[in-house]
Amino acid sequence: MFKKPLFILTVVAVIAISGIYMYSQSKSTDIKLTETTVLPTAENDLMNSSKSFEHILQMASSRVSKTLLDSIALLEKDIKSEDIKKQITAYKQIGDLWARSGNIICGGHYFIEKAKLSNAIGDWRFSAELMAYAADGAADSIARNYAIDNAILGFRNIIALDSSDIDAKVQLAVCLIDGKNNVMEGVTLLKQVEKLEPDHEFMNVTLGRLALISGQFDKAIPRLEHLIQKHPDNFEAYYYLSEAYKATGKKDKAIQCLEDAKKHFSKMPEAEKQIEELIQNIKKS
Repeated sequence: MFKKPLFILTVVAVIAISGIYMYSQSKSTDIKLTETTVLPTAENDLMNSSKSFEHILQMASSRVSKTLLDSIALLEKDIKSEDIKKQITAYKQIGDLWARSGNIICGGHYFIEKAKLSNAIGDWRFSAELMAYAADGAADSIARNYAIDNAILGFRNIIALDSSDIDAKVQLAVCLIDGKNNVMEGVTLLKQVEKLEPDHEFMNVTLGRLALISGQFDKAIPRLEHLIQKHPDNFEAYYYLSEAYKATGKKDKAIQCLEDAKKHFSKMPEAEKQIEELIQNIKKS
């Protein structure tokens, strides 16, 4: 996976954690109590998934207070209720508790279980995006794979409910490429999106990054240049374009690209500082 600048991950982390809080304060408005369209899970996958979650739960439980565990134990009683709405509420509350404790993948598990019951696009999207974010920072390989698999499950279910959801297709593609090394299926999805929405921001960033990684600079540079024209505040586009220029020996252009990026982060001192460090590294190279 192509390494991203640290401050990008920091910004994403703030957004993700804020999203958990905002989500926990709002009520779902698109609950569909139905079992249709939820994609099935193979028996062997279910067994492996169950063992993986036991491992994740054990790790998470060792890092939190007994008070939190007691609160979760009380809520778990509602999961066994015959009242589906009560189960949905319990899954959400347990997910909130785990996520707020910093155990995001453990919390994500319960949000996924909530989505399986509600089968609401909003629930699938929240849980899938949370798992995708958590996977990127997971140090434990079992937890990372579990998070990626569940993110993929979530995005696939969004598409099953709404085949026109372009964002879900792009996010699914990224999970397949970066999380499962399934480049062929991922790129196929991205190309489908490109036909429908050629200026889609995240799709172009991803295809630009892939072209850069594979050394196809003649494809990466014009794509990223065009993306910056359309989305001048997208730092990843500047960063990858700078890397492409640097790889082709155009150090002056690489530096100018980052200087242009820095203008958009004048109110973020830490980000501006890290961009300046990238500039100095290029000058020294």
